[in-house]
Amino acid sequence: MAFENNFVQPAIPRFDGHYDHWSMLMENFLRSKEYWTVVISGVAESIEGVALTDAQLKDLKAKNYLFQAIDRSILETILCKNTAKDIWDYMKKKYQDDLIFTGTDDFLFQEFKKSMMVEFEMSDLGMMHYFLGMEVVQSTKGIFISQKKYVQEILDRFQMKDCNPVSTPTEFGLKLNKDHEGKKVDSTIYKQIVGSLMYLTATRPDIMYSVSLISRYMENPTEIHLLAAKRILRYLQGTKDFGLFYKKETSMLTQLEKLVVVDSWLKLQCNGCPLSSNPQIHNPDIKSII
Repeated sequence: MAFENNFVQPAIPRFDGHYDHWSMLMENFLRSKEYWTVVISGVAESIEGVALTDAQLKDLKAKNYLFQAIDRSILETILCKNTAKDIWDYMKKKYQDDLIFTGTDDFLFQEFKKSMMVEFEMSDLGMMHYFLGMEVVQSTKGIFISQKKYVQEILDRFQMKDCNPVSTPTEFGLKLNKDHEGKKVDSTIYKQIVGSLMYLTATRPDIMYSVSLISRYMENPTEIHLLAAKRILRYLQGTKDFGLFYKKETSMLTQLEKLVVVDSWLKLQCNGCPLSSNPQIHNPDIKSII
């Protein structure tokens, strides 16, 4: 099969005021460049007249990427920072201020909000709708969590926004290997794709296996590995609206009753034996009894 490598270097994530989403994208970008370690751990300040270490050189490159990602109005406040870690810590301290809390007691909710507003001058933004690239829709029936916007950003970032969708994330019967004789591809791009897809598995368990499979070959990816990664992107093209729905139950008893019904049904199908010992039971339609 002919293969066309039409990827270009993804743009540096620009800070748009939403720290949590930007920091997630920027961390993934820096990891793909193998600079994340110096951002988190920091490096010793350089001494005039002494040659820079490998870590200090990486720190300079990481600082350059951060400078390019941050708006000019903010840039003036970080130019005095000595290391990439200093810049990252400053951005986190100044812009990371979202707090999410959950519970079932309305009274405690109100008391907690009042105390936070008094102690930290925080404001109540209401029900959560968007956080760390995740979209949350809450209703009387339950909670739906998806990453539709993030999926579109991934497709745009890796030049796949106009690709043809496929029905499965992995080609049937696909068996990947190290492919030592295959044509090498840009490992940086490949790592960025894998990293982006890994974060997406938070709400998309349907791609978990496929992403785990391609993540094994990040060190020396070849065309067949990149083709498998692009297959996942094509699958996402047709399933942007997929996500996780947490159905609201009337009581814990209802859930326990369902578990008992499912357990009894499985035992009946297997004649009391474990599923693994009955070759006829592969994919029981449990939904039909719930």
